[in-house]
Amino acid sequence: MKKTIAFTLAEVLVTLGIIGVVAALTLPTVIKKYQKYVIANQLKTTYSLISQSIQMSQANIEDSDWVKNIDNKSISDYSSEEKIEDFEKYITGNLKKTKVYGFIIPDNSPYKFPTYKNMNNNRVAPTTGSGSRFYTVELVNGSFIFVNVSASTDGTVTVPYIFADVNGKKGPNVYEKDLFFFLINGRGQLYMPGHLSNREKILSDCTHSQNMYGITCQSLIMHDGWQIKDDYPW
Repeated sequence: MKKTIAFTLAEVLVTLGIIGVVAALTLPTVIKKYQKYVIANQLKTTYSLISQSIQMSQANIEDSDWVKNIDNKSISDYSSEEKIEDFEKYITGNLKKTKVYGFIIPDNSPYKFPTYKNMNNNRVAPTTGSGSRFYTVELVNGSFIFVNVSASTDGTVTVPYIFADVNGKKGPNVYEKDLFFFLINGRGQLYMPGHLSNREKILSDCTHSQNMYGITCQSLIMHDGWQIKDDYPW
């Protein structure tokens, strides 16, 4: 009779147990790498969309001094209607939107936005804890765009600044993970704070414990070729 070679039940159970342990150890790492990959690509896409919208607006209206025109306005006289008109004219007008929320007031909005926090688990702008009002739109790719200006020391308006939640209603709703910060310079160009610094400086500013927003973290992602590397504060 031909002898049949087979595994015993105990051997099968031991093998399955080993596979389970290996999977349990490696699966969180695989999931985290995938999450980083998705967020980095969503950041790249959203940044490109906003930048293109601004460039198209400038090409259409041929107003090279639009940022200076906004800067010269008095913050006390700059009404919500004027802000919306300027933001739509110069920044968000060419974005493909699924919804325009208008100005939202932190902690008092009729819409259900995420509660944003920073890495230290403190509540932060744009929808909580700032007292500012942000002109808010939702793009077709699911991202939320929050636009506003603030007052400089002389009472005039600062350059527009933008928060972007690149995956919208999905979590984790944490600054540096899916909520990022952009500025517009005096030439009307979108940029990320710290983008001109070297990587060591960008990383240092990004991970500084006193920096509520880790304001250069998105520049680190861009500097690394739109990747979130292992030393990024995730």
